[in-house]
Amino acid sequence: MLKDTANKFFQARSINVSNSPITLKESIGGRADGFDVHRFQVRNRSSFTAQLDGLKANADLALFNGRGKLIQRSGRPGTQAEVINVNELKRGAYFLRVGGSLKNPTSYRLTASTGAVTRFIPGPSGPIVKPGPVEDNTAPSLFSNGLSIGRGNTAAITGTSLKATDAQQPANELTYTVTNLPKAGRLFLNGNLLGAGSTFTQADLDSNRVSYQQNSAKSLANGQIDSNSLKTSGVNAVWSAQNGGNTEIFFFNGNRVQQLTNNSVADSKPQVFGDNVVWQSGTGAGAEIYLYKGSTGQTVQLTNDSNADSAPQISDSHVVWQKQAGGQNSVQFYSLGSGNSDTIANSTSNVETQPLLSGNKVAFVRNDGIYFADLGSGNVTQASSNNAAYSDTLKGITGNTVVWQRRFNATGDSDILYNTNPSSPFSARNVNSSADFDDTSAIVAGNSIAFIRNQTNGSAADGIYLFNLSSGTEQQLTGSVPSAAQLTGMSGADIVGHSIVPGQVKTFIYQAGSLRQLDGGAVQEGAASISGNSLMWLGGNDLSNPNQVFMYDSATSSDSFSFSVSDGGLSTNGTLNITIG
Repeated sequence: MLKDTANKFFQARSINVSNSPITLKESIGGRADGFDVHRFQVRNRSSFTAQLDGLKANADLALFNGRGKLIQRSGRPGTQAEVINVNELKRGAYFLRVGGSLKNPTSYRLTASTGAVTRFIPGPSGPIVKPGPVEDNTAPSLFSNGLSIGRGNTAAITGTSLKATDAQQPANELTYTVTNLPKAGRLFLNGNLLGAGSTFTQADLDSNRVSYQQNSAKSLANGQIDSNSLKTSGVNAVWSAQNGGNTEIFFFNGNRVQQLTNNSVADSKPQVFGDNVVWQSGTGAGAEIYLYKGSTGQTVQLTNDSNADSAPQISDSHVVWQKQAGGQNSVQFYSLGSGNSDTIANSTSNVETQPLLSGNKVAFVRNDGIYFADLGSGNVTQASSNNAAYSDTLKGITGNTVVWQRRFNATGDSDILYNTNPSSPFSARNVNSSADFDDTSAIVAGNSIAFIRNQTNGSAADGIYLFNLSSGTEQQLTGSVPSAAQLTGMSGADIVGHSIVPGQVKTFIYQAGSLRQLDGGAVQEGAASISGNSLMWLGGNDLSNPNQVFMYDSATSSDSFSFSVSDGGLSTNGTLNITIG
């Protein structure tokens, strides 16, 4: 007789059940011995028979699967033999449980065996035995047709995209287990997020219950980040953020984030072109301008004086900034090629501010208007002239073209103006001078100006627009304007900004003829900057005090996730490839 068998599933004693019957002799019942649990393994699909006899008191017999779910129970009264017959058990683990009385112990004999499966088919007078052998269990066969999805969209993964079939098991018994998650999106089952180790069935796929949500947004950095400090150039980006009680400059080179400063002053207003970075270090009269050269890893101090040097800008050839000395503001420049610094000449004003840079061309503001300077020739010309009827705000410069926004004091509406190869304020032109339109939020890049138009006497003309500087023509891109929208960046034909959606501020992008929202998961997101295929933006509970940098690579074109699919005994590994368009 065996040593007393365990009473619980996890303590079950293993027995070897096969086509040759096995017989066990044991006892059951009495104090603290209400059950004996035996565990056995079915190696191939089989029939199963078990008999409990030789009883001196009542006892029952029950069969459970490997998860403890009851399959069959025999509970005859008194000392009658208990019998379990199952025509077909799948490959896997099972439990036999003998149940006795705590008051009336009894010895027993337990016999168990497996055998051939008897398969039935319909007959004229009811089911008849199917002739021939029953096949052993086989692993699921897998067909993966892949999934195509638009960028930022959600799509169901159907049985057309991913299909497992099995000669023995139906779809609801074919279980997928996620082994590697997608990197550019997320998986859901009935709207619930799936993680590594999560499961779904082929029946779920066939019923469109599994979905993939594409999202190329990734959190790049955390911390107390200065609002509107994020700038991009190609794969590179810069921003300023709190670290150790001071604001420092951080640089992302496409692979990793690097801290460029570590000192006891406030470093702010970073700008980037390629892998070169400039910033303002310090405030007030102690503010100086620094340059980081990415090719050498060298940091160069461009100013060292008791004047307030601030608001730096950088291009492929020059750095410019604003200097305040002795009550007078001037615009300074530094040549990346020669290493020489100088002051833009021809100043008749004691106020020169807000320099913007494109190559070796500079736009800036004086008391009497907006000016244009060619650093190559040294020529300085006036692009716009101030007037009591309006106020001008410099918006950008691209090559030889200066762009600004003019707000009319009497009506409150605004126009977008530009001056190409400025020779005088009289050569300036309007994008559209109609008093019916309020044109704002201008962004300049390449040969185009993007802006937002609101019609003052209706809404038919509302939308985001693109103006071609070469042809002098405008194009309406959208038929409406997102709530409280602001444009913040443009690269080629891609335009980014942020707007209010119910209860939140979110980043949007206009790309390939459509407007869509980007979502990194923060409550408020915006201040986006785009360059080439790289798009980044800030987020947090409050956009005025962001704590995250998000990155979105609009060049991402594929994704995948890996899985195993099991029929309960055998499994097959696979991968679903996802094309992002």
